[in-house]
Amino acid sequence: MRNSDVIVINGRNSNQINDTEINQINGTQDDDNITQGTENRDHIYALGGADTIVGSVGGDTIDVGYDDDPDYVKYDNFSQRTDQIINFDPNDEDSIYVKSDLFSDLVDNEGLNSDANFEDRLQIYQLGSDAYIRVDPDGLQGNTPFRTLATLKNVDTNDLTIDIVDGDFIIG
Repeated sequence: MRNSDVIVINGRNSNQINDTEINQINGTQDDDNITQGTENRDHIYALGGADTIVGSVGGDTIDVGYDDDPDYVKYDNFSQRTDQIINFDPNDEDSIYVKSDLFSDLVDNEGLNSDANFEDRLQIYQLGSDAYIRVDPDGLQGNTPFRTLATLKNVDTNDLTIDIVDGDFIIG
């Protein structure tokens, strides 16, 4: 059984953040919950273990690490977008969780299940060697266009699946 560390980053209160514009946040070799980045651009290194990462705002670089453990990157709201995720491997059960709160009217009006037309809200496409996850938070009825939530560096979209569990999208 592994130790499980909880690392909560709150800006100046953490000794793991340099007082610079780009902050480095390091996990451990154990199972980590890196639950909050900073307002700046963070470089988050999960290292080993089965890690859960929530980057926060600022367009972070998230390295889920070279390991065989499943890592989870969670998006609770649209302001956490524009992350670059590296070393993501869906074959090792790495996953992206997109909370249903980003699509509240889809959930409230249509009920979110395997029959929901989520393609109107979530797209995954290939550009070069990278997979882009794009969301439209206000759907076809609104004026907000699709925007990039995260870029999975060196990941082929053919290796990705989308599941819906308890109203949340799971991409992995």
